[in-house]
Amino acid sequence: MYQPDSQLVAFVNSLSAQGGTPLATALEATNRFMSQHKSAASRTQMILLLADGNDDCGDLDTVLRTLKHNNLLYRHETVGLEVSGAAQRQLQNIATQSGGKYHSATSQNLSKVFSDAVDLMRMLDMIGKFN
Repeated sequence: MYQPDSQLVAFVNSLSAQGGTPLATALEATNRFMSQHKSAASRTQMILLLADGNDDCGDLDTVLRTLKHNNLLYRHETVGLEVSGAAQRQLQNIATQSGGKYHSATSQNLSKVFSDAVDLMRMLDMIGKFN
């Protein structure tokens, strides 16, 4: 299992909400991180992406195209927390482009949605071991 280094922990601890939803930036950073740090023993890699708004800080379509072109786009299970409209469409697009699935969540069912996504990841890993 991957153990985060102190720089990663410090970075995450330095984050704070500022009203924007930089999905494009997060998507690029997460997929590149996964490419560099994924477990060689794992047959499946999946990113669970939670967002509560639409990307208003970058160019999501360009980032998706670039990641796909460079074989860096991993499967995304996207979770929209009480979103609709543009935010929902963007999360659905990320899931579709990456071979994943979009999940709609509310604060009341968020825990179950995450649990279901983790169960899916376990199932995909188990299936991969039989190939």
